[in-house]
Amino acid sequence: MPVSSRILIIALAAAAILSAPVAAYGQSEPDSSSTRLGVSVDASLGVQRLGGSTFASLGGRLWLTFPAGWRLGVGGMRGLNRVSGGELEGSGLDARFGSAAVSVGVPLPDVSGIEGLEARFAAGSGAVHLDNALLGTTVDTKTVWTLEPSLLWKGHAWGRVRIGGEIGYRWSLGADGLSRLDGADLRTFVVSAVVSLPPD
Repeated sequence: MPVSSRILIIALAAAAILSAPVAAYGQSEPDSSSTRLGVSVDASLGVQRLGGSTFASLGGRLWLTFPAGWRLGVGGMRGLNRVSGGELEGSGLDARFGSAAVSVGVPLPDVSGIEGLEARFAAGSGAVHLDNALLGTTVDTKTVWTLEPSLLWKGHAWGRVRIGGEIGYRWSLGADGLSRLDGADLRTFVVSAVVSLPPD
């Protein structure tokens, strides 16, 4: 199982266990809410590019929120489909991508009446796999470092769920030697819908 998948499963399971007691504590001790740590989890469904082709991605992060409002998170992302166009056109190869990262989130002031903005920065590693499109066997794999600044809009809350959006740009470092693709082919904008539980 890819590293990003393992981290995503761990994040979701840990949040399910931890978010309930945290929320209950906040209800029984309202006066201490400004000094306690918070735990939340988010899941994202996004669109990004690899080698000139577009693919969908699924990700998740487990967050620890500090009293000052900034957050520290860990999570992962994996592509939901392989790509074979762009730089891979006619090569007989499919590409897939997944990553895992540590993230920091810092709340931003309201802008023109828009509330719930957060600046994020994620640093971690990712893996590119090139597979034979006919046989499904992996012919090349490369691990890269990833850096991704992004802007999150936390969106609207419905009960214990908040739905928002995030846009970011990912740099990938260390792709030298990868067949058919290079670092420029791994750089991409990432646009995602984000579901958070519980809402901040």
